[in-house]
Amino acid sequence: MANRTSRRASLITSFLLAVSLLALPAVNSAQSNKNKGGGSQAQKTTFSGQATVVKAVVAGQPITLSDTGALDSTGGEKEASLLEAAVPGLLTAEVLHASTVGNGNNSRSEASVANL
Repeated sequence: MANRTSRRASLITSFLLAVSLLALPAVNSAQSNKNKGGGSQAQKTTFSGQATVVKAVVAGQPITLSDTGALDSTGGEKEASLLEAAVPGLLTAEVLHASTVGNGNNSRSEASVANL
């Protein structure tokens, strides 16, 4: 019983770590294109980002809860929300929310969960 409780605590800790890592802001990249002849530089900003509340593999089975998917390279916004989610025998969670936004010259992503 203690081993099972320890394994469950370890899995929950892994989920929380995954939530933290997946919510880090995405890195933007600026690409420079030189115009021929004029010698001036034009910059085009591309965006990337994705937010996921829970993403894990348990017993060989992938588990993903509240995933925005990849942000378009042109920017915009994506969000994913769930009021409740459960993986029987492993975890329950309430109010899962993930969002990613790219505009201007930056992008940001975040994920949150209540009562994990």
